[in-house]
Amino acid sequence: MTARFYASAIFIAVLYSTLATFQNLIFSQIGPSTYSLESFPRWFLISGGAYMLLAVVLLKYYRIKQYRAVFRAALGATLAMVLYYVFVYISIMAWVSRAQTAHMFIITVFVTFIAVLIYAATLVFSDAGRRPWLKAAGIFMIIYYGIMLATLVIPMTSSEPSVNASSQKLQQWTVWLEGVWPLFFIVNFVTERGTRRSADTSVPHPSWSASVIALGAAAVVGAFIVAPKLTVEKDGMARWLNRPRELSKQYAEPFEPRTYVNDQGKSIQFRFIRPLDYDSTQRYPLVVCLHGGAGTGTGNFEQIEGSWGALMLMGDNNRKKFPAFIFVPQCPPHQAWGGIPSLPAVDSLTFEAIAEFEKEFPIDVTRRYIIGESLGGYGTWHFISTRPEMFAAAIPICGEGDPALAGRVAQVEVWAFHGEKDRSVPVSGSRNMIEAMRKAGADPRYSEFEGAGHIIKDQITRTPGVFEWLFAQRKVE
Repeated sequence: MTARFYASAIFIAVLYSTLATFQNLIFSQIGPSTYSLESFPRWFLISGGAYMLLAVVLLKYYRIKQYRAVFRAALGATLAMVLYYVFVYISIMAWVSRAQTAHMFIITVFVTFIAVLIYAATLVFSDAGRRPWLKAAGIFMIIYYGIMLATLVIPMTSSEPSVNASSQKLQQWTVWLEGVWPLFFIVNFVTERGTRRSADTSVPHPSWSASVIALGAAAVVGAFIVAPKLTVEKDGMARWLNRPRELSKQYAEPFEPRTYVNDQGKSIQFRFIRPLDYDSTQRYPLVVCLHGGAGTGTGNFEQIEGSWGALMLMGDNNRKKFPAFIFVPQCPPHQAWGGIPSLPAVDSLTFEAIAEFEKEFPIDVTRRYIIGESLGGYGTWHFISTRPEMFAAAIPICGEGDPALAGRVAQVEVWAFHGEKDRSVPVSGSRNMIEAMRKAGADPRYSEFEGAGHIIKDQITRTPGVFEWLFAQRKVE
């Protein structure tokens, strides 16, 4: 083994460790929101490329050292990791429907982690284990990927939100260790370089090491370009996630708080606002507003700021033009309205709460409407798929439904909205539902904003006639 090879190996290992540590520093601060940052796809390509370079260097090292079992296991783990990186990149770019690929993605992650654990075990129990730092690397990888695998399996075997929350928190902090395992290989290379012997029979060609260093240098340049942008975006996201609760409470003040508890003791919180100049002798429309992910919580106030529908309708102008009850339930953390297979749904509780609400207030049952964006967009499609007889019209925003249920959704008037470049919820989620509804004989409206991402509230606000259309719809009794 040449000094040039060891230098290139150490350089690539340090590079990947640094990139992984930086990425996971961001993840520890803003969690899964990391994947929605505008610059993250470019960063992901750079860090993924650095990982593949390190994998190639290690494969070369194992072959030269004739660690045959480790070489075969590392090759399998590398191929599995390539597939994993491809799936993650497709997911963060929102090229395909996540609901359609969710199970395949879970299988891919599971297989990848198992392959890496087998690779780590061979470092411990094969000939390579005679080198203490390689053995230590294997032990550390078993612990790290074992925990990560557990955070994947536990939510699949438990429907308890508290368990899922704990698992996500554990994953968020464990991921810090991703940048640590390369350090064991670095120490091994440094130690071995100091005691290398000229008797090695297989030595990498100098141009091979030079190519590795050149590719690593390109990754360094790319990282220096993207990292500042990623940091600025992360800081902006962190400010939003950690914004003062007082502001959210101010949005919620005009709405009355309630909690519905059913016979089984299960509960859901909601807020509502009465029509301006409310007259109890008249019947009014009911607008159910399902908030996005930003509105989840337990305070019974976060959902107002997190609901575009509620924010748009609560203004005096719209309340004067469209007198209605605005009903805004709150989805607890790590749950969903429905339509997301990996999360437990609170749809039944919401329907029960609405039914109880209608016993108290004069609701025109022919004019029930539903609006929801993002998480609430999924929920809107889900609600009108499962209870099409309930709603006269729906405005699903940046959501995704099940095209197989389009025949049922066709009973509801729909105006869907989506941003063409949405990376949080793929635009195919709306496109597929609209196409399926049209094939089922319905005539839904669809507005797609060219070049827009996930946040399209302003574009919807500027779209003329949205609420005029909504409040003109009636359900035939």
